[in-house]
Amino acid sequence: MPETNLGLRTHVAPAGLLDRAVRRAAAPPPVRYPRVLAAAALFLLGIGVGRWAPSTVETPSATAPAATSAHPVAWAGRVEVPPTVPVRFVFPAGTAATVAVVGSWNGWDPLAAPMTRGEEGVFYTEIELPPGQYEYQFVVDGARWATDPSAPLAREDGFGQKNSVLTI
Repeated sequence: MPETNLGLRTHVAPAGLLDRAVRRAAAPPPVRYPRVLAAAALFLLGIGVGRWAPSTVETPSATAPAATSAHPVAWAGRVEVPPTVPVRFVFPAGTAATVAVVGSWNGWDPLAAPMTRGEEGVFYTEIELPPGQYEYQFVVDGARWATDPSAPLAREDGFGQKNSVLTI
């Protein structure tokens, strides 16, 4: 049977068009980091302003200032972070007899950081920790584990509960 063309035209795609389309579809999209780039630009701008500031600006002495607190000290374009920072943990436990703070810094050991009972059943303690991110919970009366009600961040612990997250 003869083939009939009802006015339809056959078009041939340019050579390599299909190959280019397949390569583009397989390539990951370009990664754009607008916040990171903006932060880097501001950082570099800050360095530039510090280097080309007028000569009337006081320059730091040859020795770094002594850190008078646990906060980072900025000096000569560097930030010196103290080796440890005091962190105060507070937990309201009402009529509980004992409370301990446990976390990723002490191997989750309930005996490592017992807390002191204060007024109206509020327990507290202070622990020196190096800068970093830690997960923690409170152990009440040696049996009940509880998250920090005042912590804004929490992460699943893999046992059906959540750990509070502390970033120093």
